[in-house]
Amino acid sequence: MRKKPHHSSIPLAMPNKVWYVAIISSLLAASCISIALLKDLGPSKSFAWHPILMSLAFVVFMTNGLNQYWGGKLLGEERGSSRKKHAMLQMTAAAFAIGGWVAIFIAHNVPGKNHTGAGASAVKKIHVWLGYLVLLLVSFQSFVGISKYMSLPKKCMKFHGDLGTPIWILGCFNVFLGLCFWSSPSYANKEGTSNGVQIIAVISLFTTVSMTLLLRTLSKSEEDVGVKSGEYEQISAAEAGHYN
Repeated sequence: MRKKPHHSSIPLAMPNKVWYVAIISSLLAASCISIALLKDLGPSKSFAWHPILMSLAFVVFMTNGLNQYWGGKLLGEERGSSRKKHAMLQMTAAAFAIGGWVAIFIAHNVPGKNHTGAGASAVKKIHVWLGYLVLLLVSFQSFVGISKYMSLPKKCMKFHGDLGTPIWILGCFNVFLGLCFWSSPSYANKEGTSNGVQIIAVISLFTTVSMTLLLRTLSKSEEDVGVKSGEYEQISAAEAGHYN
């Protein structure tokens, strides 16, 4: 389907603002996590890079990869260009997620540590096993995306578009779980009862997710309006290969 030029029912300023808020809040969340971990543990500790790379993967790159797709529709960006940017951001997110797993594997590959969460609290066990599930889904989704881009018919495996959002939500939720049992000693108060960086990171994370889901809702709404008003038309297989 290709969208004909039409007058959008949504003012361009609205998706722009929503997108900017998502970008700023995602960078703020990842910055809080990165700065605190590097100060607490230092760059030489492999464990420090696990939350840093995972927050960059899911909160920054994957978020903005999805927003590139949805926001591109709303702002009238050429479909092929929008999808290429989406693919680049999502592949970067996948690479960072794999890097985050490598970091925690190295950190736990020592006597007294394990890779299954054995002996840990319930929330940590959920964090571990949910992390494995999300990583498998990211790998599968990346394979499907690359296959569609390189050789498969553009209209096949349409579940790829529907599966991305749940994977991203699960990834962000797992980052949230990590924030629940993480506390930075460098930024805690004298009593050690509160952590400003942790609070800012959680608020920023929820803001990022909320704004991204809002942008998705706006995009879906605009698409439905276009379909109902007859402003979407079938295009030839050759054009579909170019735009999809």
